Amino acid sequence: MSGHVKAILLIVSALAVLVAPLTAVGLDAAPSQGSGEPAAGEITVYGYVTNLSDQEENTPLQNVTVTLYSGAGNRIVEVGDPCSTDETGRFSFTFDYTPGVPYYLTFEYPGYAVRSLPDLNMSMESDGYISFQLRTDMADSDGDYALTDTANSMHAIVMAITTSYVYGTVQGVLDEEEFALGGATVTIVSENGQSYSAQTNGSGYFSIECPYGTYVMTVECSGFQTSEKMDVESGLNAPYRVTLQQNTSDVFMGMDSAHSLMLVAITILVLLLLIVFGIRARSMRTGSESVLVNDLEDLGKDEDEIRRP
Repeated sequence: MSGHVKAILLIVSALAVLVAPLTAVGLDAAPSQGSGEPAAGEITVYGYVTNLSDQEENTPLQNVTVTLYSGAGNRIVEVGDPCSTDETGRFSFTFDYTPGVPYYLTFEYPGYAVRSLPDLNMSMESDGYISFQLRTDMADSDGDYALTDTANSMHAIVMAITTSYVYGTVQGVLDEEEFALGGATVTIVSENGQSYSAQTNGSGYFSIECPYGTYVMTVECSGFQTSEKMDVESGLNAPYRVTLQQNTSDVFMGMDSAHSLMLVAITILVLLLLIVFGIRARSMRTGSESVLVNDLEDLGKDEDEIRRP
């Protein structure tokens, strides 16, 4: 009886040794099945965009235009209306997902470009398209799929400034009436002396592409007073507005007519004084000398006899 028990125990032990690797394989395979592609149907994907240009720390980048595309049929076609990131840098799309079809995102913000992506589920393609892949283990507690972590983390979509713009309008003023001023020259100068300029169009609008930073701006136009210098900053999504006062009289040598007439009058006065002093000096050099009459008898002499030759 004991011998049979021992035999049974040996058989059970052998079976356990054979089953253990299979059990381990089965346990290892379970996560891979759970991280497969989602099934077809309506799903929501979301992510966060952060601003790297603040230098001190990453901050959410608001008002980034995000567009979702599908690559079905080897063509990239838009499958959802563009959305904008909110104050937390969050964007989201709800759409009918089809397994096996590639999907893409684009991110647009004036003067910015995507610099880095969160992890291997996203990759940069040509022409600014970013492809992404979904896995079932990316779903959160609500069943939505998170493409990134939050904006203040190290795993968000990072955008940084490349070039920026200083833009706005220039208005002319005459008799308290404003009008769009075309042909005005707008110049901005950086702290290191680099300058950029542009002219306003018929609507008074101007736009100057420049590196990100602070500048000093002046505006000038023929027949108008030059604007005062003003500090501006590129990269702000806000237009600048400048008003120039139109001159009310003709300009001569940089002065209006009133000051020009004053200059002419002063010039004429100076010329007259020079002429008078010139005539007086000449008469003193060419005039004759008179002689004194000492004797009464000289009174009867003719004038020609009194004067010395």
